[in-house]
Amino acid sequence: MDNQTELLVGLVCSDEELVEYYVQLITEIKRFTLKAIWCPDTERSIDIAANNDVPSVSHTAFQLISRNDINTVVITGHAAHSALFCMQAQALKKKAICIGAAALSEQTAELLAEFSEKNNTFLQIVYPLKYSTPVELIKANIAEIGSIQSISVEATFEQPHDAKHRLYNECNTVLHQVSHEIVDTLSAICGCNPIPIATTCHQRSTLVEHFRLQELQYMHMQIAFSNIVASIRFAVNTTKTLVLRINGELGFFQLDPRMLVLEGCKDQGVLWRGDGTMESIIRTGTLKALENCDCNKLSTDVNELSLVQCVSICRFI
Repeated sequence: MDNQTELLVGLVCSDEELVEYYVQLITEIKRFTLKAIWCPDTERSIDIAANNDVPSVSHTAFQLISRNDINTVVITGHAAHSALFCMQAQALKKKAICIGAAALSEQTAELLAEFSEKNNTFLQIVYPLKYSTPVELIKANIAEIGSIQSISVEATFEQPHDAKHRLYNECNTVLHQVSHEIVDTLSAICGCNPIPIATTCHQRSTLVEHFRLQELQYMHMQIAFSNIVASIRFAVNTTKTLVLRINGELGFFQLDPRMLVLEGCKDQGVLWRGDGTMESIIRTGTLKALENCDCNKLSTDVNELSLVQCVSICRFI
């Protein structure tokens, strides 16, 4: 099967608030035929399926994964569920595409890799930022700034307000969700795997529906990419933002949701303009990743273990 062959897709989305978003996104991809969906809210699934011409709704995730009329399972939603769904899909010889973090521990990351290799199954873990237009432009023009000297990232993430989503987004889960995306992107730009140096975070203890919950407030990571050190800072906010600066010996790139600026040895100016939101960057990246998914591969093209290890060394302050 080449990477443009039609895929018969089942969507497993463990966050009912995101299922319609992914249904509409998947139906934009010509090589994908969406056959069935599952989310925890069956009534919502039925309404969304009816409104978007999806043929079927499954009552459980395993029921969807087991269907004979699909050969590919797209997995997204709450990261705490992703590894289980990835392994169930592969066990039934379905192609598994996970959008966002799949592993929240080193042991899980190792198990995912071993399972895929042992059973000769397909698993791709997609971090959309890497595939987005501005990041592709950085990679295409990286020679303009000469040898990379330093990288800095300032980003914010949203904290959910309702109790259910807060309980799903405890500190450790959010650490992986927000950091894997950035570290994976920088790894693609630098062309090498990340080496963790130090990670510290500040968390807040709260009481949510009688559960004691630790919520991430701030994180600082220092990650080495060969001889380059990246400083990455995340903080909680009301919106998602990103400011990425890559300094080279001959110039720099600076990216935020509004524009990508290049100051290089030959060229300078704005390479890309956005609408000011991270959402549009991530959406275009997700579409490109799914459109170009290479189904001939039998293992991930992402080193999930190296991403997990960048968080595993975290020191809580």
